[in-house]
Amino acid sequence: WLVRKNVIKVVEVTEEDKDNDASIGNTLKIKDEVYGSIDEMLARYIAPMNDRVEELISHRKFLNKSQNDIDNQLRDMKRRTPNGVFYFLCWNEKYPGYASLRFICNSTPRYHHIGITPEGFAWYQKTYPNLDVLLNSFKNNPQGPANVKSSSMHSSSSASQSSMRTSQRPGESSSSRPSRWGAKSQGQPPIPTHQPPPPPPGNPGGWGAAQPVAGGVGGWANSPPLPPAGQYGRPAPPSLPPPPQHSYPPAPPGGYRQ
Repeated sequence: WLVRKNVIKVVEVTEEDKDNDASIGNTLKIKDEVYGSIDEMLARYIAPMNDRVEELISHRKFLNKSQNDIDNQLRDMKRRTPNGVFYFLCWNEKYPGYASLRFICNSTPRYHHIGITPEGFAWYQKTYPNLDVLLNSFKNNPQGPANVKSSSMHSSSSASQSSMRTSQRPGESSSSRPSRWGAKSQGQPPIPTHQPPPPPPGNPGGWGAAQPVAGGVGGWANSPPLPPAGQYGRPAPPSLPPPPQHSYPPAPPGGYRQ
């Protein structure tokens, strides 16, 4: 496949179902893709690859320069604008049929290999339908998806090991570790050793003192014994007034009418 002037990529084609040794096989295979004839292979493989080349060289970020020239241009741009991140596309000089995505984040230019396929542009293990989609993914992660995966795995492993180290130190039991919300509670709070204050002086009667129970006598004297004053640490309530003495008014003169 003629990638560009003076650059040819060798594509391995496997022939199957040959009529004779001098004929071309009725089935042609490029990797896992099967073609029924040379014309079909040219239409489904070579023509889309040529379309990808046209898309590449027409892109706004493509420069038809050597890789060294682009790296020097990136250094100059970074020197003028230290906070900027710059990148360009060019031909890959080492691998025919590949482009090179060259960029600079700190002070040293770096690069990624971009493959050209009939389905689109390949970056690592993923194929993108066009260059703009690929570049958007690159802007989100300039180091590449493989580095993100390994970095996240390393971070998860480090966090797990750190959690295991801090969860329990040698010679420290889980019950003695302080809680992140404060001191770890140890069951019920201890019973206070001090005694409640003595009850204030008051009337011997009423709620402040127990009433004797007189058997067979009704009324107030038959009330159950009351708790001693100050048993629950509170002052005794005031004494109740004496029970009322019920008396009826005198009958009117002449008595009640029947």
